[in-house]
Amino acid sequence: MSTFNDPAAPFIRNILPSYVTPGSWRPWDPTQNCPSGYTCKEMGGQSFGAFSCDELRRIAVEEYGFGDILAGIWCPYSTPAAGFVWNCPAGSYCPNSTTSIECPKGKFCNYKTSSLTLEGGAMPCDRCKAGVQSRTQSREQLITSWVIFSVLCLIVMIRIVRRYFSYNKKKVSRALAIDSIMKAMKGNDELQRVNHKREQEKYSKLRPKLELIAERLRKIRNEDATDSSPPQHDIFYISKSGDILFDANAFFDVIDQNKDGVLSFTELNEVMCLGEERLSAFIANMQARMPLEQRATHLGTVSRETFVRCFLDALADAANLEPTLLEAARLFQEMVAEEAGNTPTSRFSLRTSIKTSMSTPRLSVPYERLHMSPTLTSFLSDMQIYGIVSRFKKKQREEGGKVGEISQEEFVEHYPRFLREVMRPDFTTSLDKPSKSEGLDVAFQHLCLAVKVGKDEVNVLDDVTGRFCSRTMVAVMGGTGSGKSSLLNALCGRAYYGKVSGKVFVNGNEAKIEEQKGVIGFVPQEDIVYPDLTVKENLLYAGRLTLPAGTTREEISELADEVMASLGLSRIANSLVGDARRRGISGGEKKRVNVGIELMKKPKLLFLDEPTSGLDARAAFLVMESLQRLVSSQGMTVVAVIHQPRTDIYDMFDSLMLLGIGGRTVYHGPATKCKYYFENLGYQLKDGESQADWFLDISSGDIEMNIDSTNARKSQVKMRQVENVHLDSDADIEFALTINSYGTKESDIEDREKSLPMITSNQDAVLLKSQMARDELYRQWSVRFETLSQLPMYNPPDAFPLPIMPKQVPGWRQLLIQLRRNSLLSWRNKDARLIDAAILIIAVFLITLLVGHNPDFDRNPTHLFWFTFIASAEEAATMLSVIFQYSMTGIGEIQTYCLMVAIIMTVLIGISATKIIAEKQLQFFRESQSGVSVTAYYLAASITSTVEQGSVAILASVIAYLSMLPGTSILVYIWNFFMISWLSVSWALFLSLIVPQSAVTTVVGAWMALFGLLFCGLLPPGYFNTLYNNNVLAVFAGFVSPVRFFVEGIAVSEAKCLPVQSGFPAGENAFNRTEFERSYPYFQWATYMGHTDLDGAQTFGCNGWYWWVGAAFAVGITIRIAAGMAIHCVGRAKQGKNPFLKEIVADFRGVTGRTRSIFQSFILRGILMFLVLVGFAVLSGWLILRENT
Repeated sequence: MSTFNDPAAPFIRNILPSYVTPGSWRPWDPTQNCPSGYTCKEMGGQSFGAFSCDELRRIAVEEYGFGDILAGIWCPYSTPAAGFVWNCPAGSYCPNSTTSIECPKGKFCNYKTSSLTLEGGAMPCDRCKAGVQSRTQSREQLITSWVIFSVLCLIVMIRIVRRYFSYNKKKVSRALAIDSIMKAMKGNDELQRVNHKREQEKYSKLRPKLELIAERLRKIRNEDATDSSPPQHDIFYISKSGDILFDANAFFDVIDQNKDGVLSFTELNEVMCLGEERLSAFIANMQARMPLEQRATHLGTVSRETFVRCFLDALADAANLEPTLLEAARLFQEMVAEEAGNTPTSRFSLRTSIKTSMSTPRLSVPYERLHMSPTLTSFLSDMQIYGIVSRFKKKQREEGGKVGEISQEEFVEHYPRFLREVMRPDFTTSLDKPSKSEGLDVAFQHLCLAVKVGKDEVNVLDDVTGRFCSRTMVAVMGGTGSGKSSLLNALCGRAYYGKVSGKVFVNGNEAKIEEQKGVIGFVPQEDIVYPDLTVKENLLYAGRLTLPAGTTREEISELADEVMASLGLSRIANSLVGDARRRGISGGEKKRVNVGIELMKKPKLLFLDEPTSGLDARAAFLVMESLQRLVSSQGMTVVAVIHQPRTDIYDMFDSLMLLGIGGRTVYHGPATKCKYYFENLGYQLKDGESQADWFLDISSGDIEMNIDSTNARKSQVKMRQVENVHLDSDADIEFALTINSYGTKESDIEDREKSLPMITSNQDAVLLKSQMARDELYRQWSVRFETLSQLPMYNPPDAFPLPIMPKQVPGWRQLLIQLRRNSLLSWRNKDARLIDAAILIIAVFLITLLVGHNPDFDRNPTHLFWFTFIASAEEAATMLSVIFQYSMTGIGEIQTYCLMVAIIMTVLIGISATKIIAEKQLQFFRESQSGVSVTAYYLAASITSTVEQGSVAILASVIAYLSMLPGTSILVYIWNFFMISWLSVSWALFLSLIVPQSAVTTVVGAWMALFGLLFCGLLPPGYFNTLYNNNVLAVFAGFVSPVRFFVEGIAVSEAKCLPVQSGFPAGENAFNRTEFERSYPYFQWATYMGHTDLDGAQTFGCNGWYWWVGAAFAVGITIRIAAGMAIHCVGRAKQGKNPFLKEIVADFRGVTGRTRSIFQSFILRGILMFLVLVGFAVLSGWLILRENT
């Protein structure tokens, strides 16, 4: 090659810079191979010769001060067409340009590795064999990654399949149910056999008593028999097949001695021999089992139909009232078998039971089993069973026994005595104990509620005056649009949708009812409960949050048991409430849970908005009966909006407020006098019609008054006073005389008819006629109320002390309770949580597998023209993009991977995090109205969501790390993944509070994706160099984009771990990019990462870069403080609080008037929170902009 005569050789030697070492350049024949250790170049057939690669490396270090940027290059002996500069191939290291050595076992040498040191590019890799060209997972890592991925996919598939088959199972169950009903209607033999078996089991238990009754009947027959009497078969006998037969009709015929078709008390007692008290209870039991309309009109008598249908059931109850030790032991064994899911043995003796208990473990049943026992529930109410359970609890505590379960010995010994106690007429529970409290007396005058409809104001309530006396039950009735619910909302301060005016008096003191929040309960019309909690858990958590501070867990649990017993919920205490997604209790039971939540705070005044809607007759009666018991025993005032109540429910109310359309009063007074009032106006109640329905028809204007009957009613008043049919006291007589002193004159009706406009259709005629009837009702009441308003029942009482507000549970305690409940709710929703987590982790795994696994650093500086490079430092700098192309490409792929992972994570985590607040808004508003700490609720939601989403993010980071095999530490991935979940949850909480629930998912998803892309540092307008040169944009991006810190954090951590010749990390002889990036802007887009912390970002190391830790945490705290302030400001009316500005004015007046302590000032707390918010915002901005150069 030295003999090659290159005509350009003298020219090239003359123009070589003086700092080029002699002999570094050689002439080169383009037709020959390029020698090893040299880079060759020719253009247009003109040879530029061969230049030493080692000399290029020396010039960059010693002459230009670039650092050892060409370390790890390789210039092998090559063909003329390939005389380029190469990066040392993966799997080898190149100490000089002519040598390529295989990377030893236990090391991984990426492209351009110059030595076996970490700075030279050789990374420890225990699982790597000699010469491996890519980092590979160990068998354990590979198995772990795929196992986790497979398990998550399997979970999702199982949940989907289970949901699908569950749906089909429901359809099949319905079809089977319909089929079984059809078979039953056709006389299915199997069903008949089952019913026959059950009937025989019932007879077998009653056999001793039936035999005794049959013996008495034989004696009666023998005494009454005559020679002409036809032969009669026994009413109770055993057939040849062994079946026990009972003929109730024959039994009735025998004891009905006077043959009048009705059994008298004497006739029945001749056979039963129960005594007067027990026989009365026996007859009442039979009557109670019949529908209300079919019960006997005369007490102490039993019709044939009642006797035939109910005698055996009543006899079974009577048989259970005085159990023997053997029967008590048998009952216990039944409950043990039910608890274990087995069928009890048919033959049992007390001796066997005692002998068995001596040799086997001690048998016991939980308290809940008593409420679920078919035997006990057949003749005892829930309150009576609760009374038995409470007596067992008390006995166990006195004796130091185990509370929570009842042993066989305890049950057999004490059950008969406890049963007798709860069956006594004077049986009471703690809820039934007389209260010395005066309760709450509420009076209101000229109450109005105006609502804006377009530009006009419409009165929903119009000049309503009345009084709800303490220790009474008040019914609020009216047709649709009469303002029943609005009346309750206006009184309670919940009418956020309008303007309330008028005066309200509490215990004779002009005040606001909402200020007595601690002793007032409000049961909304909607069943606002936690569907993922059981019935008892809903009550327990309500009690823990609303009962006075210091109430023990045992007291709360006992109160919950008692409330459930009073509402007939004990049997389903451990059943999930459920909702549309998950099957739970029935609608009627859910309504009672809704009532029970308010009873847990032991209110003195209870408002209920249509508590019987959706309930069957028995459930509605049970609810109202329990409320009536609380009124009489606790002195509670109950005000219920009621819709079409049955007669037995209506009779429970002491007072009635009847409203007409437009919110005007039609009647307000004693419930028993309303019928008399309307009859006095000329209305006639038809036979068989419900008076409650009659009242509603009258108030709606659907019934015309009969003027002729009005005068007839006037003449009957004094006669009714004497007969005392309607008037039970002097106050009632005064009320009746007052309403009777006025009448409807026919001339008044004629005058009103003349003033009506022209009627154009039949429909208009009906509407106008109804309107005229209502106007007349309003006029009649206004006229009468001028006199009635003088009565005490319509005026506030003399002022007496307001109730003392109970001390609230401390905020820190409420926070712990809320956290415990949130944890339980999360566990109950683990299926949904697992699916959300699985989707996120699967997405991260697939992105890592397809995009982020082993970033491509295979880019050689093949176009490095040595002639340009040695010309000058300025010319050489134009080659930097070629030299560092391999590292910039690899880091660019890492940045792209980070961006894809970040976007999918922010969107999925953000949407998932909104559920904890968005899906529980109604429950939050209800608890806030009850006085529960809003701050504690928000902090619990924030902590719970952070833990949930942070755990998923950390798990995803581990999966990504194991799949990607990065050079940096696993802590980098754990921290950055957690950081993005921290910021995403922060924004999700804030947006879920200020955005309507229906749009929150869309807004959160759009927010995360939009701002994540705009300010990620990789796309306009938020390039890294732009963000670092614009402080305002940098701070804005740091706040609104959770992706901002994630992409840079992982990319810089990966770049720091590259060898020093890659152009990113700093080190001995490393590239000094600080000096050149200002002069060569084309290089800034990649090197501007970590610009405010160049010392940290450029320092070589694989432990990661954590410059944004403080900034990300401070930004998240700032956003969460803003969300905490938002939850206090948004929806205040729904929280039962004054509007924001109104609260500030009231607070200012309270502080200046010294009626409120400055330390309890709403303004002071708001100012402090605002200062804290500003402080963290300033801290966040400083942490984002601070520099460490």
